[in-house]
Amino acid sequence: MYDDEQLQKLLTQLQRQSPPLPPLVRQKLLSRLLGYIQQSPALWWDSHQDYPAALNKTLEWVCNNLEKFDPGDLAPSTALINWVNGHLKWRILDLKRSRTLGSEDDRTNKDINKIRQIGLRPVELDKALADDQGNQTAQDTRAPDPDQGGASLLDRWIEQLQQHQRQNLGREIRRYLETDPDGLLQGCSPRNLPDCHCGELTRRIHLADPPETVRDVAKAFNLSEQTLYTHWRTKCLPMLQIIALRHDPEVKAYAQQDPNQKLKGCNLAGLADCHCGTLAQHLLLSEQPLTLKALAKTLKVRESDLTDHWQNRCLPELKAFRL
Repeated sequence: MYDDEQLQKLLTQLQRQSPPLPPLVRQKLLSRLLGYIQQSPALWWDSHQDYPAALNKTLEWVCNNLEKFDPGDLAPSTALINWVNGHLKWRILDLKRSRTLGSEDDRTNKDINKIRQIGLRPVELDKALADDQGNQTAQDTRAPDPDQGGASLLDRWIEQLQQHQRQNLGREIRRYLETDPDGLLQGCSPRNLPDCHCGELTRRIHLADPPETVRDVAKAFNLSEQTLYTHWRTKCLPMLQIIALRHDPEVKAYAQQDPNQKLKGCNLAGLADCHCGTLAQHLLLSEQPLTLKALAKTLKVRESDLTDHWQNRCLPELKAFRL
């Protein structure tokens, strides 16, 4: 369980208005907060059949109203559970009243759909479970202590969300590669071989079903395998990485905020202004995408030096954040 200092830090992060948290970061922090709430022995529990629906409604309400929470003079842990319990008790009374009107089932189904939309698994109360202190909690809702390892239901949901978003991201990137709307891929080819551009190589090597080998593609263009491979590795792959990152909202938000100044602190040797933050601004955040070649010309540095810095210093930092 969090102590009051850790809990206050978590609440401060979630209540931050500017700059807004990236969606997946916020969902991860919410999972920790809601896990804390569901673990709390002070969380109000009721044996009434409407308790699961009331708890689901309350969890949704907590997610949507955190900016209104103010602990005042109380300890954050006490104030938070008091705040949650007050709404939870009101919710179950509301559901009891709605049940007398015969509409509770419809309302509960709508609430469950809302809960799922914001990333929670609806609570199911087949029976009550008791912990070592005799405190009862709803079945399958207890979350492990984040400091002790193990995945809660919300953590597993986060993993599912990330997988779903990665699938959507992959489809968006594929559409971009197939259409090349900015002409980046088509504009990058070996000297005197305009048809052997990165767009065509990507189509043959990555998008074709089945994909062609580098050897087969080299034969088709009457090139040595080494020449084609060098062009693919040094020109096309860095460009594909940049395209992929430009489609990733989490990476773009991190690059824009650079919360720990790690990007800004990683500069090309001897060039203080040519740091990873600058490169990310030009390559990932600009309205019109740039190639490394064009950016090297703008910054007046050698393309090979810039590419090496981006590949070996900047990308690892972005990948470390993403993982």
